[in-house]
Amino acid sequence: MIGIGQSLFLVPNNSAIYESAPRERYGLVGGMVALNRNLAQSFGQATAGALWTGVVLANAPAGISELEAPSFALMLGFQTVFAVSVVCAAAAFVVAVIVRPPRATTTAPA
Repeated sequence: MIGIGQSLFLVPNNSAIYESAPRERYGLVGGMVALNRNLAQSFGQATAGALWTGVVLANAPAGISELEAPSFALMLGFQTVFAVSVVCAAAAFVVAVIVRPPRATTTAPA
C-alpha cells in the first residue's frame, strides 16, 4: 500500500519540482527534496507513535505500560492512528486539488 501511494505521488511530484528549477540548481533542489521527505517521515512517525501510545494508555487499566495493555486497547490505538492518517490524507488531497495550477490550453493551428 505504501509503495503504491509513493509511486503515484513521488515520481510526478519530484518531476514537477525539478522542472521548475534551473538545471544548475538540481543539486540544491535534490537536497531540499530529500530534507523535506526525511523531516515529513520523521514527524509523521513521531506523531503516529505519540497518538498510538496516548490512546493505548487511555484505554488500558491503570498502572500498566503500553506493552502490557490488553489487545482491545492496542487495536484501538492502531485504528485511531489509521483513522487520523486517512483524514490527513483526504485533507491533503483536497488542498492539492484546490491549489493546483490550471493546465495551459493550446489551440491547434487552423
